[in-house]
Amino acid sequence: MQLIPLCTIRVKRDTKSVTPEIGKPFDFTADEKDDLDNLAKQTGNDYYRLPVNETAPVAAIAVAEPEVEAEQSEDVKPAAKSGKAAKKADESL
Repeated sequence: MQLIPLCTIRVKRDTKSVTPEIGKPFDFTADEKDDLDNLAKQTGNDYYRLPVNETAPVAAIAVAEPEVEAEQSEDVKPAAKSGKAAKKADESL
């Protein structure tokens, strides 16, 4: 069963001590999971979490948005001036 260790955990496998990397999925046996669950009940600490998206295939697709040039067409007129600027513009006509 794949679980994510939250702290340093050492398990014995074939007379060897194995230390899974913290934060990376690791295949624990059912007995190892039971031992961790019992230890968690005794201490009140969490030793692992279930994987969320760690085992899902990663598809990194970059979507490039086309660049839109902001060209001002001849039909588009500049915004009308208001206030003092409008009054000065009228006087200059």
